[in-house]
Amino acid sequence: MLREPIGNYNVGITRYQTNEFGTSDNVRKVSCTIYYPSNETGEEAPYANVDYIYGKKECVCANNGVRTFCYEKVPLMLSETKYRVILFSHGLNGHEMECTVLCADLASFGYVVVSVGHPIGSPIIAYEDGSFHEWKLSENISKEQLKGLLTLWKEDFERVMEQLEELPFANQLLLTEFDLLGMSLGGNAAILTGLTDTQKRIRHVVNLDGRLFVLPDSICHQPEIMVYCGKFSLLSYLDLKKIHYEKLQIVKRKGLNHYHFSDGLFLSDKGKEKPDWADCERMNRTMSIKGFLEAVSIK
Repeated sequence: MLREPIGNYNVGITRYQTNEFGTSDNVRKVSCTIYYPSNETGEEAPYANVDYIYGKKECVCANNGVRTFCYEKVPLMLSETKYRVILFSHGLNGHEMECTVLCADLASFGYVVVSVGHPIGSPIIAYEDGSFHEWKLSENISKEQLKGLLTLWKEDFERVMEQLEELPFANQLLLTEFDLLGMSLGGNAAILTGLTDTQKRIRHVVNLDGRLFVLPDSICHQPEIMVYCGKFSLLSYLDLKKIHYEKLQIVKRKGLNHYHFSDGLFLSDKGKEKPDWADCERMNRTMSIKGFLEAVSIK
């Protein structure tokens, strides 16, 4: 069971996809799930994980019984100021909604969170026209292949930022500055995108337990970076700290496996057996990230 958002606002949810882009074997459209603050409720959106989408493709019952507490077809809450936008990137072989609790929490505090579905790196993606894109993870994926994926994911991030102005409520969004959030390989993609941001539009990057397979040869931008991690990824940040130490924060968490940095915190056996533990960890994660995003920048 997922959790209700902890902020002051209800959370609306909608889908969006980019125009087609890319070259050769990597021509693709990026699908996005968007979480946003609303003062209304409506029909609750399904939890569209990989099994759900495969079920939809095969025209069989796809309801997995997981509640999202996010509502479809509700309006974005009016605001006197434009909403800040967070872009989220899932992990390798993951899906757009794998961190729904965190994305919804941030939306309930007044952010618009755009979860990016990477066609090259996610098992299956459903598009608005009813078509599907499938991708299969190699059993022995190499470091070089991961580097290639990260280059594509960086392009996905950049294309989504460029095309968000086509959203119906784009005039209510601040589209000159962004914060990036990523889980696992998506965290590496977020850092790579931030450090190579020639337009200097990325303010903060948060990496949820992602190892670093790729750092750029040269850095053209230094956003604030938080690494929220367990044992899985900590050693990966020694090189990053050497080149980016003034704006790097590392938050270490004990007792978590890699899956716990996603909605697996609640859907895992441990999360189901120890809901108080999961809720405590969830609160720490959400408030740490919120505090980081709202802190005064380091000069």
